[in-house]
Amino acid sequence: MKRLLMFVLLLALVSTSNITLAMSTKKTEIKKTQLKVGAARQNITPPNAMFPFDALHEACPYTAVHDSLYARAIVMDNGEQRAVLVEIDEVQVPEPLATRKAVAVAAGVSESNVIICVSHTHSTLHPNGEDKRLQQVIDRIRTGAVEATRQAVASLQPATISFARTKAFVNINNGEAEQSAGQYSNTAFSDKTLDIVRFSSMSDKPIALVVNYPTHAEVMFRSISYNGGYEVSGDLPGRTAYILEKANGTNGNGAPIVLATAGAEADQQPLLTSRQHTSTMGYIDQGVGGWAIVDALAHRLTDAINEAVKTMPIGKSNVSIETMSTEAVVPGQYRHQNRETGEITDEESDDVHIPISRITVDDIAFAGVGADLASSVGVEVRDASPIANTMLITCTAGAVGYILPDAMYDHYTHAVFGSRVRKGYSTKAIINAFAKTK
Repeated sequence: MKRLLMFVLLLALVSTSNITLAMSTKKTEIKKTQLKVGAARQNITPPNAMFPFDALHEACPYTAVHDSLYARAIVMDNGEQRAVLVEIDEVQVPEPLATRKAVAVAAGVSESNVIICVSHTHSTLHPNGEDKRLQQVIDRIRTGAVEATRQAVASLQPATISFARTKAFVNINNGEAEQSAGQYSNTAFSDKTLDIVRFSSMSDKPIALVVNYPTHAEVMFRSISYNGGYEVSGDLPGRTAYILEKANGTNGNGAPIVLATAGAEADQQPLLTSRQHTSTMGYIDQGVGGWAIVDALAHRLTDAINEAVKTMPIGKSNVSIETMSTEAVVPGQYRHQNRETGEITDEESDDVHIPISRITVDDIAFAGVGADLASSVGVEVRDASPIANTMLITCTAGAVGYILPDAMYDHYTHAVFGSRVRKGYSTKAIINAFAKTK
């Protein structure tokens, strides 16, 4: 009898524990409601009066503007949550904390609901705060990002969202992984993934596109194309956005606003560049002829985008929106080389805080990493994402520099010397950071 009584009590205890466990692990259901989207852009091109401009660390001056630079914003709102994605035609986000805060205020959201990234064009004046003459350019960029956000909020309308993944053959490995004598490698890893998110009105008219491809935007970087100097340009992503925005939905192509974002491209470059380093002839510069290369590659990229858009599924209109913002903290280092002896030394430094952010709209995620990831690292991070359709956006506000696969640290290259993080930690830390919040 005593054994039977003990068994009944034990069974009751286990049952109660299971109920308690089930209650404690039940996930709060995220409400799905009507998506509204607004998009806008603002011109942030440096004024003509600034040229010619002798930029720091450059052999030649910037002598003119070839094509305009923009700040573009998309605001997503479902009545429960609002999120903002801003792309700037720049090499990095200047004064990232102040810029992100200003955009958040303009949208009426917390800073954790904002992702700011760059197209990573290198044909700009590089307003990173080092050159005090460029403060007016920094102010113009922040003002443009804020105004684009305000206009996007004002233009909110019922919308749908859809995702497509395809490939484009516009990039190539830059050769650093093999220490190639030329500026490229035909055999080293190169990810060709092209991701596209399309926002449309309820009548299926395009509102905006976000496109993401892993290549540096440097077809014209340091190519002397006008009056003995360089020209400011949005380069490959800028030209791609221009073509798609000009089409603006004609024959199913393009959209009024196009954000061309950088994928994991630390070791990737355009298939062809205007100023090319060869293994036999050193540098050759196509000069003004390089603009034809920009145009040809941009048309190849836009063709791949348009073909994918034509077959995209009907977008979702009732969606959930979630945001997250955190950091991946990894050990830091500085790598030095003695100019006289050539000796390489690594010096430990303070931990590096890599900004991590994400906007999730139903099963589509904009995953932001504040670093310049190598292509293979990007694939690993993207494939580990808990969100089905993840667009990995690099070079977000507060970017910490290059993050490379461990094998690249055995070479003494531009990227390795430009990496602040110690070998062996970053990839896992970034994956874990994204896994914290599903």
